[in-house]
Amino acid sequence: MKNILTILMSALTLLFSFSANAQNTAANDLCVVTFADGKTFYAKVLSKGGNEVHTKMLHSDNMYSFAGTTVTSSGGAYKIGHKCQKIAFYGGRANDITPVGSYIEVVFGDGVAFFAQVESIGNDGLVTRMLHSGNKYKFNGDGKVLSSEGVYPVGHKTKSVMLLTRRK
Repeated sequence: MKNILTILMSALTLLFSFSANAQNTAANDLCVVTFADGKTFYAKVLSKGGNEVHTKMLHSDNMYSFAGTTVTSSGGAYKIGHKCQKIAFYGGRANDITPVGSYIEVVFGDGVAFFAQVESIGNDGLVTRMLHSGNKYKFNGDGKVLSSEGVYPVGHKTKSVMLLTRRK
């Protein structure tokens, strides 16, 4: 079991700095937005066109577009022209240890994918909190659900658990 968790942890990494550079951003990436008031929200990248990135907020389904750190299209409380403190984009895979606080994508057995944040890692499993719902899940090194606060029950087998790295 320890070797499986070591392999899982070794297959994941995260760079913690934020950037508004969306040059390498792709559809389905995670977008982490800190607005001027300090509130941070998570969005899924829907598309990129020119210097704009079009997103859908995970918690509200509100649509926002950004050019750099400026809101260019708004479906929520933060209006067009609002300047964000930080915007970062995460996607892809990496090959180092996953620190607590890392972002991951979990693809459950039915093919539905969700973003989560790692809360703890130990010999007994990987504990995550889903960004859209706040539900906690614990996975073993084989991707099996060990504990669940959400729809997917204990024993459910995921298709993949993948670390998201910051896009440069």
